Amino acid sequence: MSTATLAIGPMSDGVQIGIRVPVILLALAGVVLAVVAGRRLGILAAIFAGIGSGLLAGAEIVDVAWVLLVSAMAKDSRTTVEDYNAAGNLFTVVYVLVLTVAAAFLVFAFFVKRPADRKALPSYVSGNLATPGFPPVGYQQPVPDFATPPAYGAAQGFEPHPGYGQQPGYPGYPGGPTGG
Repeated sequence: MSTATLAIGPMSDGVQIGIRVPVILLALAGVVLAVVAGRRLGILAAIFAGIGSGLLAGAEIVDVAWVLLVSAMAKDSRTTVEDYNAAGNLFTVVYVLVLTVAAAFLVFAFFVKRPADRKALPSYVSGNLATPGFPPVGYQQPVPDFATPPAYGAAQGFEPHPGYGQQPGYPGYPGGPTGG
């Protein structure tokens, strides 16, 4: 056996618990967010999200209990290999079941999310939930008349800009292509 293999040992209990604490805290934050966003998500979705996040925290707490039990078993001289195997199998099954149920609740929370509350929508949104800035459904863009070319000079009904329209070479004015 090489010296590198001998140098590798199990992580301490503090390290194993410390790497699981952030997951527990994030899962508990998920419970709080589910409660806070209950009106926005809908009651059923908030319940599913809260239960799923709580079960996720529970799964990690089961994992911490596993670490502590294995550590206590290692200190007891009466512990056998069968005891380690039984505890390992039990905690593995419980952890995987709780984690699977937590994931299922979180997925269900996405499916039962209620539609947007019409009273909470801005007043410019009619029944079709159109995005602001876009024409409503059924709006027809007016088609310009390209049959007649535009007249040179100022637009109909408007006078030319004083200074620009009087410059030599401007079409339709003195010194321009059609003017005289």
